[in-house]
Amino acid sequence: MRSPAVDNLLFDWPEERRLTAEVLREIIFAQVKGVQEQMKWGCPFYSKDGMLCYINFDRKLKKVVLALVEGFLMEDKYHQLIGDTQNIKKLVFESPDTINERQIAYYLKQGMQINQAKTRNFVSIHKKRR
Repeated sequence: MRSPAVDNLLFDWPEERRLTAEVLREIIFAQVKGVQEQMKWGCPFYSKDGMLCYINFDRKLKKVVLALVEGFLMEDKYHQLIGDTQNIKKLVFESPDTINERQIAYYLKQGMQINQAKTRNFVSIHKKRR
């Protein structure tokens, strides 16, 4: 479900930045059934079985990024991931025209698989403790 708070945030972004974020948002909703969208830490944040990704404007790069929370665990066959933190890896977009939905779907799928594996491990650990 779309968050009105995210709508409000993106409404205030400059046009090129807003359009890029909107395309990313559409891809996330199309690729991740049941994804939860909310404002978290001042940006659009998406969760499914755990934290998945967020959209932000990187002030250093001066570009819109899709940040993958578990990016450090992902394979990067497209060589698109960059990172300036230990866990989070980013996909960087100059404009809506530079977005490749197939590549984003590849990374989102990995993020969902990582979250599902973590959930299964958490549940199995707690079942063993009983």
